[in-house]
Amino acid sequence: LDDRAQAALARVYPNNTVPVLTGISPDSIQSETAEFNTDGFEKLTSTRPRLILAFVKLGYTTMYSDVDTVWRKNALAEVERMGSPAVLFWESKPKWLSSYMMYLAPTENNTFMLQKWHEEASSGRHQHDQAALNAILGYDTDPGQKPGYSKDEYIRLENESFPYKLANAVRFPPGVTYFKASSAGATKDESKGVVPGKLSARTSNIMSNIVVVIHNNWITGKQNKMERFVEHGLWNPSGKLGNYTCAD
Repeated sequence: LDDRAQAALARVYPNNTVPVLTGISPDSIQSETAEFNTDGFEKLTSTRPRLILAFVKLGYTTMYSDVDTVWRKNALAEVERMGSPAVLFWESKPKWLSSYMMYLAPTENNTFMLQKWHEEASSGRHQHDQAALNAILGYDTDPGQKPGYSKDEYIRLENESFPYKLANAVRFPPGVTYFKASSAGATKDESKGVVPGKLSARTSNIMSNIVVVIHNNWITGKQNKMERFVEHGLWNPSGKLGNYTCAD
């Protein structure tokens, strides 16, 4: 999103790097002010539709992923096994789309959807872009919508005119599923909410063989996310495989 990152990527991928988007400056969004459900978080995430739209408008099939993820297998290969649909969404819970990962082909429908998503995310009616995405697709059950706004104001897309597929929730589980252990192992922490206990070795091995991407969501704070990755043996900032294994 910034000039330094764009320049570095442009040197390596001169024909595959979009220009820095005007009006998006990471210098104006400090990490400490961009915690979940803050004004900084709203400002930061509202840029996501524009960023993805920039690639789609250039004709690229785009797969977007948040950084708080661990890829245990090749997610693109999994998408190909699903037939490479024009648009693929992931759920963070039943009947609630997550914006942490998505796969979009460069179609007119997707361009239109991204434009409307950007408009809704920038409307000030939502605490984050994910709530705006669900609003335009007709899901209104999440507290991500701000009080004081009528749902009649939301930009809507008819699902019949905007068909999409959902990724397999077992192979792409949200954090609340992957990191869940027995209720006896869970703890309550004022700063973290409910913190699941550690998965048993047997369950962890089974999950590792099935799961494609692990999303470290349903927990807030960079330090808390890092600690949970560490606890489950998933923290590998070097990017080198070492003792880690990645299929496909």
